[in-house]
Amino acid sequence: MQVKRNLLIIVLLVATVLRFGGVYPGYSRFHSDEPIIYGTAVDMIRNKNLNPGRYDYPGPAIYLNYIAYRVFFIPVSWLKFYVINIDKIVDGIIKLPLSFHDKKRIFQVEILGNREVNAMYWGRYLTAAFGVGNVVLIYVLGKKLFNRNVGLIAALLLTFDFRHVTNSHIGLPDIYNSFFLLLSLIATVSLWKQESRKNYLLAGLAMGAAFATKYQVFSIFPFALVHLLLAFKSGKFSLKKLFRLEAFMAGFVALLVIFLTNPYFFIEIEKAVGWTVDVSRKYAMGISRVNLFPLSYLYNYDFGPILFVVTIVGIVFMFLKGLINKSVLAKATFLSLVLIPYFFIFAYYSNGGFYVRNLITITPVLIIFASYLLYSIANFSKWLFFPLLLLCLFVPAKNSLIHTYYNTKQWNYQLTSDWLYKNWDVSRVVASHPFDPPTGSPEMVKTEFELDGAYSIAEHKENGAEYALINFDWAGNPFYDWMSFDFSKPELFFSKPWDQLRNSYHGIAAEEIVRYQIFAATKPWQAPDANLIMAKLPQWPKTQMVSIGTFDGQNLPQNFKVKPGHLYKVVATIETTTQLSSKKRNGYIKVEFANSNTKTVSARVYGAPGIYSKEVVERAPDNSESMAIAFVANESSLVTLKQIEIWESVDRVEDIGKNPPYKYQQIDLDTLYPNSHGNL
Repeated sequence: MQVKRNLLIIVLLVATVLRFGGVYPGYSRFHSDEPIIYGTAVDMIRNKNLNPGRYDYPGPAIYLNYIAYRVFFIPVSWLKFYVINIDKIVDGIIKLPLSFHDKKRIFQVEILGNREVNAMYWGRYLTAAFGVGNVVLIYVLGKKLFNRNVGLIAALLLTFDFRHVTNSHIGLPDIYNSFFLLLSLIATVSLWKQESRKNYLLAGLAMGAAFATKYQVFSIFPFALVHLLLAFKSGKFSLKKLFRLEAFMAGFVALLVIFLTNPYFFIEIEKAVGWTVDVSRKYAMGISRVNLFPLSYLYNYDFGPILFVVTIVGIVFMFLKGLINKSVLAKATFLSLVLIPYFFIFAYYSNGGFYVRNLITITPVLIIFASYLLYSIANFSKWLFFPLLLLCLFVPAKNSLIHTYYNTKQWNYQLTSDWLYKNWDVSRVVASHPFDPPTGSPEMVKTEFELDGAYSIAEHKENGAEYALINFDWAGNPFYDWMSFDFSKPELFFSKPWDQLRNSYHGIAAEEIVRYQIFAATKPWQAPDANLIMAKLPQWPKTQMVSIGTFDGQNLPQNFKVKPGHLYKVVATIETTTQLSSKKRNGYIKVEFANSNTKTVSARVYGAPGIYSKEVVERAPDNSESMAIAFVANESSLVTLKQIEIWESVDRVEDIGKNPPYKYQQIDLDTLYPNSHGNL
């Protein structure tokens, strides 16, 4: 018993380190949803009003932050302020008591911090605490449903779960949602074990909190099963027990909790319904289409293949064992009544599975199935159990450790800003997204860098840019379309479509920019951040070139012989018969050199109907002796290739990308082609 208690303490200590250790500096301050929690809590404190004013997220997470700020974080911050400034107080520079205006100014600047950054961290630390709480609760649930060993294995698996670790570092409602679902399941199991009015009320209380946290009904079905089982408890169905007063009291308590934690939802019902409809549209509620992506994400990145398979086998194993043991069957059904409606909603009825942080809610339930199988294997053979447990932990633990380690590193946008202040010449023209760098940079002359506008090196040069600053946060947006697939594309379950992504216009263009980097602030995909790269657009040396081939648009060379180290210019004549806006560009040539990753694309055509000339210039890599040329257009009948002419340099040219100011370093391609939305 003492050994197991010590093991649990160790597990909880590791969970605490992983969850609190990655909070600072952590994810950048620019998550679009995070201010819904901490910002709303701060607004309520400022306005001395408990009305959140928005209803895209329910109240519990917001009010928990509000309470924590007022009761703990703000008093501690004021105490810290007085201690740090004790000399100024003694010298009379800061006069006590503070005037109204001084107190207001200090509260904003010193207590809340610039743009409420301190409040953001308060919210993150509170989320981390609830993240540790999830590990405690899964232990309690495993212990109550089965035994201490199952609970301990489950706690260990959840400690290293990648999604739980990742989202314990950001102030979003998912960790809270998982916490209250687990609390509801524990309360319902307690009712199952000991039928009493008190336990009915506690189950209703927890069930209401679980629903109120994210308007999800998954806690209701296990409660309904247990209530039904209690009506059969004596071996004979009791109608009186089915309609017992305690069940109605539990329902009433649940509704009361929902109202008390979301009072303004009902007070401003018309406005709240409008918000709810908007969220439903975002999630494409009612789409009724199978999406295997959330399961694929579990398999590849969150659980990893071994734990995923153990989980699936655990579900099957528990139901098979239930054929000879009614108690196990009841427990398997109890847990499945959370899983089935969850996956119906998020993998079929809506597109919510695209946002994989929704998996955080259901992860602990899946882990209970895996833990029960691992416990059963341990009873059969310890020699089989320990290696299998380590294999189950390998992928999630690796991802979680990488994530937490890199979350202790400075924000990439801060590193970029520091570099710019030291190295940037304000006369340079840079292609950059309007919001890049996110904050803090010297004056910059910018040209367009947009997904639907100028994106490639060739297009930036047409706009007169000399440099390009690419931010993978938004530059990766074209690479999400594959994250919704069904049984007709089983290959996507095991790997994203690399060839399709890397050979798209945006893929080739982005990688070409990366190839000419002079500065990079990046982290691995496991630690999402604004990965920023500054590139100097290549200016090849002026050299004598000769025309070596002309082809019509129907006979493009696929294995055109080239001389390694020589410079090639491919000039395309493209005709459009329709008006193309700058946001609807169409038609480009792609050049790819054999035996290398060197690919390049021309600018795309836009403007009035007519003939356009587009070109690419690239050096043949030292290990390549041929190149392939392709013409790509979305609607080939409207935009057609008439002719291409190939030019070759008389002499070899130096590979400028290998000399200063270029500082090429390999990037993690999973940051450009994310594994999920923003890798979050």
